[in-house]
Amino acid sequence: MITQSDNNATTALWNELGRAKVQAFLSAAGMTQTVPGSGGFWGLTAAAACA
Repeated sequence: MITQSDNNATTALWNELGRAKVQAFLSAAGMTQTVPGSGGFWGLTAAAACA
C-alpha cells in the first residue's frame, strides 16, 4: 500500500529516464505485472499484486 507519494519527483524521474528505460528496469527487476502508462503518462501505470 502506498502511504506517501511525490508526484513532482516521479514526473522528473519519468521525464529523465523515459518510458523505455522505466520498462527496462521493470523487466530486469522481474516486475512483469507492472506496465508503464501509455502516452507518456506515468499516472496511468498499472500494477498487479503477485503471490
